[in-house]
Amino acid sequence: MKRAVALFLLASLALNFTPLVVSAHPATCDEADPGTPGCVASPATSSSGIARTHRIDPTCPPPTTTHGGQCVITQDLQLSETLELASDTKLNCQDHRLTPSSANPEVGVVIIRSYGVKLQNCVIEGFLFGVVVVDAKMPADYRAHPNNDDPRRNKILDNRITGAEGILVIKSDALEISGNEITMTSNGGDGLRLYRDSDFNHIVNNRITDVATGEGYGYLVPGQLDVILCLCASAMFVANGLDITEPRGSSLSVRVGSTTIDFPWEAANSPEDNVFEANHISLPREFITVGITFGDGNRRPVVRGNVIQGSWIGIAASGNFTDTVDARSVDGIVEDNIVTDARDGIQVIAAYNTTVRRNFVSGAARAGILLVEAALATSAVTRNTLSGNAFGFSFSNISSTRVGAAVYLNDVTGSSVRAIRTSGPAFTQPSDLSFAGRGNYWGRTCADGGFLASDTPSSLITDGHPFGQPVASVPDALLPAPCR
Repeated sequence: MKRAVALFLLASLALNFTPLVVSAHPATCDEADPGTPGCVASPATSSSGIARTHRIDPTCPPPTTTHGGQCVITQDLQLSETLELASDTKLNCQDHRLTPSSANPEVGVVIIRSYGVKLQNCVIEGFLFGVVVVDAKMPADYRAHPNNDDPRRNKILDNRITGAEGILVIKSDALEISGNEITMTSNGGDGLRLYRDSDFNHIVNNRITDVATGEGYGYLVPGQLDVILCLCASAMFVANGLDITEPRGSSLSVRVGSTTIDFPWEAANSPEDNVFEANHISLPREFITVGITFGDGNRRPVVRGNVIQGSWIGIAASGNFTDTVDARSVDGIVEDNIVTDARDGIQVIAAYNTTVRRNFVSGAARAGILLVEAALATSAVTRNTLSGNAFGFSFSNISSTRVGAAVYLNDVTGSSVRAIRTSGPAFTQPSDLSFAGRGNYWGRTCADGGFLASDTPSSLITDGHPFGQPVASVPDALLPAPCR
């Protein structure tokens, strides 16, 4: 299994998060797809957790020394114990390597219930988890007035991390994770994951690359299994770059020495106000990999200005189909991203009130933008440029009667199969892909009709106000008149 930055639930992979040691499973498949890698039976993997730690505090005990208000490392180190950073510790490895000794600790660096920590310029290689941040929730005064300059914020800056799992954040707020290079080497890894009520985190300008060679099953947290249930022929959860998820219904536990820290799932405590910005992600398209995912229960996530090359799915915005538990992902923003050579560029699945705007998607083997179920009714999709994909848009129906999303002022050109694709039960009511008298540009002039019957698989899905020239980047005041 392999992951990179994240937020889950895919359409031919619509992932949900459920019981006990289950990290993710498909809620539905929008269709059987012979091109999807199949589920492979495999035993779950387990780890021993964080067996022992060596605590580094602001007094800079060995193997560090004090320099300029920081604890610095002056040579490469083989660690027999995980480095644990206490509050207000500033650890600067000065580009030296941290690798496991023959004792084989599974975690390189851990931050547990600590604040004001800075970890920078470390080369962390060979650990199962490079960096783990646990239970560093900000107090109420910060949550009421978030401040990027607050000295209590933890910072993970300019590190190079190579291994199965890059950075794992559990129930922790307001981290700045910036300038890191993360290389995933194991089938089933994640570049970065946020779990359990982690809020106000800013993940910016990181570079994540997947060099593993196949699919596999990975780890949930140190010391706990990660079991993947393949419930659809087209679904196996394999890899993500950046990932905000809530393993719903399960209790996550992190073992540190003889102590176990439990993180039960609570419906009211969802990830909120996390920002993924200006990250560069490169993943293989041959396996089920996801560039950036936000899953069940996320509130107001922002995915902005990222560049994603390859991957099975570039960006996946998801929620939950059931009405029994409110695990919806709501009010997400996906804007100004560049996604190239994915299987699907952007998927929005059962997520409510998602805004998808000003993205560029090219070279998708299936769809530039795919909307599923709740996303069909509540999304705003505008000013995107979809160029050279097999299909520009794909609308995947489960129980909806029409496409009610606001789809307007997009440029859809060079679709190798057709501009629009549908799957699932047929829509039964008319759907007009325009909003307030503004449709989309479909690569045709007004003289050519603007939008033709050959652009859509259904006469019920049309664009009543197409444009005859590109409009995605044209300011409102300079927009041309629609063809009709």
